[in-house]
Amino acid sequence: QAYNTNIITISNAQRKDFPNLNYSATVYNCVDVEKYAFNPTPQDYLLMMGTIGRHKNQGEAIAVAKELGLKLVLAGKIRDQDYFEELKKDIDGEQIKWLGEIGFEEKLKLYQNAKAFIFPINWEEPFGLVMIEAMSCGTPIVAFNRGAVTEVVRDNLTGYIVDNHIQMVEAVKKIDSIDRLACRKHVEENFTVEKIIDEYEKALQALS
Repeated sequence: QAYNTNIITISNAQRKDFPNLNYSATVYNCVDVEKYAFNPTPQDYLLMMGTIGRHKNQGEAIAVAKELGLKLVLAGKIRDQDYFEELKKDIDGEQIKWLGEIGFEEKLKLYQNAKAFIFPINWEEPFGLVMIEAMSCGTPIVAFNRGAVTEVVRDNLTGYIVDNHIQMVEAVKKIDSIDRLACRKHVEENFTVEKIIDEYEKALQALS
């Protein structure tokens, strides 16, 4: 603010707490769609990928899966050990699995084969890269309306944006009505490497 620096944000939501800065543009993150290949035929499990912490809210994903009798795969390193200890009672290795931090190939297969990607965040996340990774593979999103979720997910087209547990459960019940190809196309049109390069060039040229 002191130097009136030109700032490019990764979402409009990222600007919320700092309204008086000098914003030049918003350029969304991207995914290499060639690496995150589309899969039209998923298996019957839910997926949540991300560091284990209260702000990510894996406990909500577990509660949804248990209520619906669905399998849930969790993947990600432990950031909050105390929170993980609370979750451990429900991680039975059968219905609820935790795989820890995993490599790209394993991560890709999980994205491609998931019935839905669950994103019940408890904080104002400025983007949420995992959502476009999942959608690139055709996997729809069910997410709490926090941070940049409304900028990344198209409600009723590439998933469902919800406000609470009850709505999340109901959204997962009807997830098969989301066209997985629409999820892929949404990424191809808005979150590609080519798109991010074009948008950065445009933003920087406007400053010259």
